[in-house]
Amino acid sequence: MNIFSILRFNNSPLSKPVISGLKIKPQFVETVVSSLQSIISAIGITLFFTFVPYVSKAEDLNTAGLLERMSNAYSNLNVYSDSGVVETVISQGGRSQTLKKPFSIKFEKPGLIRIEWTSSFGGMDDPFVLWSCTNGAFTYSKRINQVLAESSFDRAISRWMGVSGGSVKNIPEILLLGRSRFFGAQIGAKREKDETFENTDCYKVIFERAGMPVALWIGKHDYLLRKLEVATRGGVVTEIHREIEIRVKEGDVSFEPPGDAKKVERFQYKVPKND
Repeated sequence: MNIFSILRFNNSPLSKPVISGLKIKPQFVETVVSSLQSIISAIGITLFFTFVPYVSKAEDLNTAGLLERMSNAYSNLNVYSDSGVVETVISQGGRSQTLKKPFSIKFEKPGLIRIEWTSSFGGMDDPFVLWSCTNGAFTYSKRINQVLAESSFDRAISRWMGVSGGSVKNIPEILLLGRSRFFGAQIGAKREKDETFENTDCYKVIFERAGMPVALWIGKHDYLLRKLEVATRGGVVTEIHREIEIRVKEGDVSFEPPGDAKKVERFQYKVPKND
């Protein structure tokens, strides 16, 4: 039963209501019901046409607006954490090799960030920690147990961008510095068909940077990056962000190197001697 059936009167004696001893004519009641139907219909139409443009704006969001929303989403966060991997597929002579560099990011305003990643040097894993705190920015190499004081976090990003596969730059730069030189230096950006990546509905954006094709997968519900893919001359580099959380556990952002870690101006690796 709907509102119209409730308001509808028939020819039974009960269809002639009395208010304060006054009889209401059925014709008057029908007029009121008809008016209510018109008003409710008008409200429904108004709500429909008010809601549809909002949905359309979300679906028809242009590329510049989408990238701006992504940047703002990160800039407005007070805390953030994730873990992921940078995969580089190198193809040569009909063969391909995949190099993986796992990483994690933990961030808390104002100015606290901790990035961990694992590279390889001389065929051995080389775990690093780059962190920024009230005393400055530092990098720790677990393999050689040395701590390097950075002149600035911006300089540290430039220093470790290649070694980390880019994980120290792309998202941390937006979180800590409020800008991204990587996403800002794009040419011919446009949207492609939306895709789902690892169970997350994403907007897909493609553009060129320094002559290299780039593709981004941006989560629809939070505008945070899930995947970045760059086709370089040496191979395809894919940066994947998983376990994204807008929270951090107490103490997770700070880092304290071992007490016996050596403070150096540049990392000192021992080169094995050949017998």
